[in-house]
Amino acid sequence: MKNKTDFLILNAILVTMDKDLRIINRGAIAISGSHILAIGSQENILTQYDSDNNIDACGGIVLPGLINTHTHLAMVLLRGLAEDLELPVWLKKVWKAEHAVMTPDTVELGARLGIIESIMSGTTCAVDMYWYPDRTARAAQSLGFRLANGPVFLDSTSAPDGLAFMDRCSLTRDFIAEFQADPLIIPMIMPHSTATDSPAFLKQVKSLADRYGVMLNMHCAETEGEVKTVINQHGKPPVSLLESIGLLDNPIILAHCVHVTKQEILTLAKKRVLVAHNPVSNMKLASGIAPVFEMLQAGVNVSLGTDG
Repeated sequence: MKNKTDFLILNAILVTMDKDLRIINRGAIAISGSHILAIGSQENILTQYDSDNNIDACGGIVLPGLINTHTHLAMVLLRGLAEDLELPVWLKKVWKAEHAVMTPDTVELGARLGIIESIMSGTTCAVDMYWYPDRTARAAQSLGFRLANGPVFLDSTSAPDGLAFMDRCSLTRDFIAEFQADPLIIPMIMPHSTATDSPAFLKQVKSLADRYGVMLNMHCAETEGEVKTVINQHGKPPVSLLESIGLLDNPIILAHCVHVTKQEILTLAKKRVLVAHNPVSNMKLASGIAPVFEMLQAGVNVSLGTDG
């Protein structure tokens, strides 16, 4: 007797992304609710499962959803605002616009648009770093989109949301309490970068991550100017600075890592840091070309992101 299931996807080329990287021609998938029950050849699946709802993939490719490991979803509202600029000038223009137009309501609207565009591109999960993270999380919930996000920690009183450090700590507590049990939302803590956050500030953020047991996410070594600034201020380049204050002992995603030394690449591998590579952003802002090949050879886990 066959098992009844909600629906079957038939006549598909399945890119499994399993440990053997199998590709199953004329494959099928049995799905019940939000769970995949089985994948395999269409012949085998049809002998085991039956459904009143069949989807014919028409020989198309079916693969797991893509994961965008570094983005600022609501910034779709600022698309086209600043072109042909290097990062420092670009940021000044964008931050001015953020202060003018980004409110909890507009962030949620922008996040909804960004998530819808993501889904249309085959992206089903993202690591988002932006102000008013609870509003982006609720937009993700309403659209069935998996999201990793949380409060952004900027060592400045001029952040667009205007929160002081202790208020941001309270936001973190409330955010984690609201979303930690949600199947779609993965709470994180997001220090901005070594160029904008002092070592003392970052140590406080690390303590917060340790207290709540959540992953960290931040920008790192995006431009030559950033690296020079960090060296001039603290005597070490960004990755080395993060290692010296213990942040790399935590589960962490570092976005960009365009300008890292050979020794820092070895450190990233040793500490099992996940690097979010953003090639289009790096080209748009003329930030440079990340040493992806060297990182992969060293054993660094390199993923892809779109940035803002």
